[in-house]
Parts: sequence; C-alpha cells; structure tokens
Amino acid sequence: MLTHYKYLIIGGGIAGTTAAETIRQYDKDGTLVILSNESHRLYSRIVLSKPEFYENAGAPRTLFLRKPEWYPVNNIDLSCDETVIGLNTKEKRISLASGKYIEYDKLLLAIGVQPLPLPGLESLEAKNILYLHNLDQAKEIQKHIIDSKIVLVVGGGFIAIEFCDLLTKLKREVISVIASSWYWRSTFDEISSRFIENALKKNGIEIYTESLVKEIIGKSRIEEVNICNIKTGKQTTISCSTIIAAIGTRCDLDWVKESGIKCNKGILTNEYMETNMSDVWAAGDCAEYFDLICDRHIKLANWTNARTHGKIAGMNMVGRRSSYRKTTFYSTEKLGLSICFVGDTSPLGENKKTISRGSYEHGAYTELRVVNDRIVGATMINMSNELNSLVSLIENGVLIGNHLKEIGNPNFDLKFINKHERQ
Repeated sequence: MLTHYKYLIIGGGIAGTTAAETIRQYDKDGTLVILSNESHRLYSRIVLSKPEFYENAGAPRTLFLRKPEWYPVNNIDLSCDETVIGLNTKEKRISLASGKYIEYDKLLLAIGVQPLPLPGLESLEAKNILYLHNLDQAKEIQKHIIDSKIVLVVGGGFIAIEFCDLLTKLKREVISVIASSWYWRSTFDEISSRFIENALKKNGIEIYTESLVKEIIGKSRIEEVNICNIKTGKQTTISCSTIIAAIGTRCDLDWVKESGIKCNKGILTNEYMETNMSDVWAAGDCAEYFDLICDRHIKLANWTNARTHGKIAGMNMVGRRSSYRKTTFYSTEKLGLSICFVGDTSPLGENKKTISRGSYEHGAYTELRVVNDRIVGATMINMSNELNSLVSLIENGVLIGNHLKEIGNPNFDLKFINKHERQ
C-alpha cells in the first residue's frame, strides 16, 4: 500500500507537532501526516517527572497538550504505533513495519532519543528495572512505586536528580548510584556537584559514587541488588524493590544512516535544520544542529530547544527561510536548589575555558564557559537571577576580555558588561 503526502513528519513529540502547526500557518491545504511510534497524541514529557503524575492513578490535566480534535481541525493526519524501518531519499519514500509505504515531498525527522539500558543488565527489564522516556514507561513507574518502599535510582543527571527529589516527596527511601565520582560530571565541575551531593544527603538519600549495579537478586521481582565500587572492587548488597535507570540517552539512527543522511551523535543539520539530503530536515533531541552562536554543531536535548527546532524546520519546509539562532536554557527547582543550564554546557574542548563566580561556601555558584573571550554557556546553582544577563551576553557575543578579573566576583553585576561593551 502506497500513500503520498506533501509533508511527512516522523515523530509526534513537541518538535514534530510544532513543525506541523507552523506549516499549517502558511500552507493550509498541503497534505500532512505525523507518524508516531507511540500510542498517544502529543503530551508533556516534563510532567512525567513531576509529583502530580505519581500522586494520583489518573493522568494530570496538564499532561496532554493537544485535544484529539485538534489534528483533524487543522487537516493533520496522525498515525500512531507506526515504526519506520527504511528511508529512500532518492525516491522520497519510507517503508513501515506494517508493510505500508509513504511517499513525500518534504520530510522532517523528529524521532527523538531512547534511554540507555543498564550495562550488562539489558535482558532483565522485566525485573522492575524501569526507564523514563515516554508515557507508557512513566505509567509503569507509577504502578511500581506504589508498593515500593526502597527505590534505587541509577544515574547522576537531570532525570535521575528529578526522581530522587520526587521519591523523597512521596516518602520513599531512596538510594542513588552513579558511575562517576560526582553528579552531572559531563556538565558540572566538582564544586557544582558538591551542592547536589549535599542536598541529596540532607534529604536522607544514601549515595554510592563510582559504583555500578552488578547483579539483580530475586525471581519474579527485585529483592536485592549487588553494587560494585569501580575503583576498589568492593561489593555491597542493598535491599530494594525497584530500580529506576537514568544513565543517558542514545539515538537509534541505523535506518537514517543507511539512507545516506550524515549523522554523528545525532542527525547533522545546518542552521536551517536541513540535512545533507534534499528536502529532508531534522529537529528535536535527535538533531545535531549547527549553532550560529557557538559556531559549531551541538546536540542539546531539552523541551524548549525541541520546540524551537520544530518551528524553524516548519518555516523552512514551507519556503520561509529561517535560521536557528537562540540561546536555550532550562532550569529546575529540586532538593532545595535552583539549578540552571544556559547555552553550550558541553564538555570542555581545546578552545573552551571556565570562569567561576561564587563558591560552595557562598551558597551560590556559576561556572561560565568561555571561548575567545566570549561566554558561550553556563551552569548555575542558586544564581538564576543572572539568567537574563547571561543570555544577553551569549546571544550578542559580547567580549568580556576587559573584565576577566572582575567577573569572578559574584558581587560584580554582569549588566555592567552588557551596558559598556555593547556601546
């Protein structure tokens, strides 16, 4: 069975849906379909790590972001539970696991990412090893933690910290296990991580750093877990009934690569979200896009970024040339801390250096990422009041070379640089 659409969007999340919405602003009649590998229309992934989702058996009112009728009203076909297995960019055709084929004029890949499985334990997912990436997985977590007194959270990043905070609010005993020596190691320095570790301990959370889950004990469900310290080899047996794994994500790009589309960690695009193949765009968590501010390719997985990607891709798909030039940020209030990431917070490279503002003792701390005397990103603990100033400095490429000695002082107002160096 072969069907043809002017616009084909693979992925029903925020990037794909925003792209469809944007297309419809300029092209009311062009045939358009969204293919989703999930059973649900657009929902908020942000809600999936909030207490209100787990406190009640039903879904919060804020979960679904589009009513069922929104799709037909906007002349958008939504096809759920579809799995793409092949893409022919020359013939402009995709093949589906269901045996169907779809031809397109314009294609957007908004396929998202998938959670990484716990190393060596990939086959034990039935034993209460749970992951959070989509609504169905969140429902599984919701179901299991009702009867779980002790929950083991594996991972030291955004989702893991959110769950540690969530579970303490639900009065569960929480154990945190991370493979690295400190939290958010790919993003935070050791001082920033100290805030996180201290906050976890204050909330009664037991911590195992530089450790891996080596063995699951229990027949029908988890009863105990063996944890091994990477450096010393010491093993510790811990009682728990549920494991929530949040150790990172990956893109499943095999069928994309086979089509000739260039990929790295994600699908490579330019600032217009275009791939190297004609009439093919990529957006959202799967896209490794060219950042005009940082002058290099970046893969940044967050909700705000994905939504902006979708808008830019949609604009370009209808011929309205629009480039991505935006400093994205995301923040959270967890464990009594205000945590914020701004711009490029990727690991340090050859040309990137850091400048610290504040200290652990000060109770607030920012680590600035600097390239060629320009701030390109920052991580912030309890200093979100400086967010707007930082965004302005980054987006305008303001030179800070004249203020390198002053900028490390947390009492020095960043607005001063904005005011004097942009004149």
